[in-house]
Amino acid sequence: SEIAVMNTQDDATNSYAGVFFQAGETSNGAAINAARIGALRESAINTALVFGTRSGSGMLERMRIKSDGGLITNPSADGTTIFNDGGVDADLHVESSGNANMIFVNGGNDTVSIGTGSDYSTPIFKVYGTAINQNSSYYQLALESDLAATSTPKAGISFRGEYNTSGNAHMDLGVIQGEKENAVDAETGGQLTFHTRVNGGNITERMKIASTGATTITTTGNEDTLTL
Repeated sequence: SEIAVMNTQDDATNSYAGVFFQAGETSNGAAINAARIGALRESAINTALVFGTRSGSGMLERMRIKSDGGLITNPSADGTTIFNDGGVDADLHVESSGNANMIFVNGGNDTVSIGTGSDYSTPIFKVYGTAINQNSSYYQLALESDLAATSTPKAGISFRGEYNTSGNAHMDLGVIQGEKENAVDAETGGQLTFHTRVNGGNITERMKIASTGATTITTTGNEDTLTL
């Protein structure tokens, strides 16, 4: 058996039929609409299922299942959307048209993968897939700066770790950085730099491989500049 909730409004869009859930009363005895579930007519033939809850600003839509099966969530500012709140061994898959594991979170191994559901020595994060070829180089992961060409864009990766156990304080231990070689528009020279940190100091560039392949190594003490 089924129960029908009907809105007889003759409107191609935005007509709504749903159920309110009341919880408690106000100080003057009025019932409080605490939540709602309803069907929303998005167009002449498309409908969505919407879920709403009440906050200080009133009844608000929190989740919508669209006519095409797409899912939209609308948390408040500083709100969170949690998958697997119970912390059990459950996996999360995000599929694409050609890959069942476009994003794969392995709940048992605490790992995140892009492009594969297989574990390779179970690193926390891995990227798997056909490499992109750029002349003599191949890569599966790209980091790109949002700076303009005339602002010497840089893109890098930081290697971090804890340096103070009692304070749970972490820092950048080393950085590898790819850079546009200058701020001249339309020039394509790129260089690679390596950065480390001495005790009590800042992250400092230690080695540079220029666009020509020339390598410069910099030190701050009396130690040898290069040991082979």
